[in-house]
Amino acid sequence: MMEVIKMKPTVLLDRVIDGGTYTSLDFEKVNQLIKEKYDFWGGGCTAVAKTIENGDTIVGRNLDLFISDKPAYICRTKVEGEYETIGVSYTNMSGTSYADVLENGISEEMKLCLPYLCIDVLNEKGLYCEVNMRTGEYYPDGTLKYVCDGTNPKAEIRTVAFIIPRLVCQKCATVKEAVEYLKTIDFYTPKAPGFTWNFCFQLADANGDYGVVEIADNEISFLPQHPAHTNFYITQKFADKEEYKIGLGRYEVVMEGVEAVNSEEDMFELIDKVTYYQSYFPEKCKYDPRSENITLKPYWTTDYVLAEANREEIFAKINENKNLLNSMTREEIEATGKYWQTVFTTVANCNKKTMRVRFFEDDSRVLDLTF
Repeated sequence: MMEVIKMKPTVLLDRVIDGGTYTSLDFEKVNQLIKEKYDFWGGGCTAVAKTIENGDTIVGRNLDLFISDKPAYICRTKVEGEYETIGVSYTNMSGTSYADVLENGISEEMKLCLPYLCIDVLNEKGLYCEVNMRTGEYYPDGTLKYVCDGTNPKAEIRTVAFIIPRLVCQKCATVKEAVEYLKTIDFYTPKAPGFTWNFCFQLADANGDYGVVEIADNEISFLPQHPAHTNFYITQKFADKEEYKIGLGRYEVVMEGVEAVNSEEDMFELIDKVTYYQSYFPEKCKYDPRSENITLKPYWTTDYVLAEANREEIFAKINENKNLLNSMTREEIEATGKYWQTVFTTVANCNKKTMRVRFFEDDSRVLDLTF
């Protein structure tokens, strides 16, 4: 067992802890620890990027997870020879509650890992990188679809994909550099019984460049200037093989709404439209039906779901879910296992080098982060 630091951590907001500023990082040790102990992390929900009329590139992002008592952390790095970074970490997989951290402090092991558990990172050059998930499934013969082991066997670096936002923002200044850097990494992805988490990344920079990077079938696909993603494959050759898609309703919302975004406030409003509410705010506790998963037929592809000609059929299914859920009490919704919270919502401005992070859907709990 690692020694526990017997000191009360700095609390920035309720359940939000200052993870500190790191001037040195032990990637090799952390990489091994995460592979051994945290190789079941899965998360991510919606991200959308746009260059607005004043020339700023902004990114909106939310993270929806099942209700949990785990703390969030803000971690910074200032390592010589690398770009300075700010990151947001939500360690729902750590097994340590917020109350435990307040009472006992942060263990040496978790303290070591925290910078690499940040799933949203911005650097001093204005490069932003977040990580999101795609699910894989078992074939009948027991093999997994979209396993990323051996993506680039000759690469110098081998690591789990959710470490990437920190690595990218330490090493790269632009989206172009980030895409090339990603090609040097041999990815593996966390495993869980019955499926695997496969990860993708929304990138954006201060030059007005943005896009989505997806990993599947042992290759990297970059979709330049693609504004958004949720939890299913967009690259058509990957999507054609993906039978189970999550987040099509949310994707539709952000793709239809992104054109109207022309400020950071607009971006927050757009992201709010795809947000699930939590029990702390029961007056808000109604499902947004546009966020609800669609029960898909095997032949339904992304193109099918988003096609105008098919809207009547799709919206009939969405409305069925809406009517069911809105007729239920909060307790009944929670009992279905579909009751979620938004852990944080972020709007990053790549040109101003700022991250505005709202935690737990509470407008009074907002951190404005910058360098």
